[in-house]
Amino acid sequence: MDKLDPLITTGESFYLIGDLPPLSPIWVMELELPCAQLIGPKEITVPEDIPMYLLGEADKDEMYELINSMQPGYYNRDTRLLGEYYGIRQDGRLVSMAGERMRLSATSGDSPGSGRYSELSAICTHPQYTGRQYAQRLIARLCRMQLESGITPFLHVAKSNTRAIRLYEHLGFTHRREISFSRIRKV
Repeated sequence: MDKLDPLITTGESFYLIGDLPPLSPIWVMELELPCAQLIGPKEITVPEDIPMYLLGEADKDEMYELINSMQPGYYNRDTRLLGEYYGIRQDGRLVSMAGERMRLSATSGDSPGSGRYSELSAICTHPQYTGRQYAQRLIARLCRMQLESGITPFLHVAKSNTRAIRLYEHLGFTHRREISFSRIRKV
């Protein structure tokens, strides 16, 4: 953490994923989100039988408001620039979305797939629209795109979000490990 000190200004926050090193008094933990890391299935059979839209610049505020109304603190307005995000609209309103955030290359020989991974991100459906399988269809679209490119999808989900975990398991995702996301601020 000492090496970060000159790179972070007082009052600025940053994120760490995984085990935290010891924090000196100049760092304050703002948020900690214990998550399960899940690896995607090798194939997915959910149909893509409803209109899904590629989201972009014009959608950024609506995307930010939707995800942060349910899981605040880990999605910023420009997070969408890290990958492709798709959404489902009802009466012109964005009610469900999912996208990609991180791309990784594995270095260990025991990793599944080709050694290339992409994280599914910001999977959410407004509470008034749950139960319509919107998230399943969005996840299917992203998984198919990734699998066709030789990329293994993975995701992180809050351990407390048991409904989402059941959905991911139903789609064929398997548990890899537990991991925490932490937002830390320099004081």
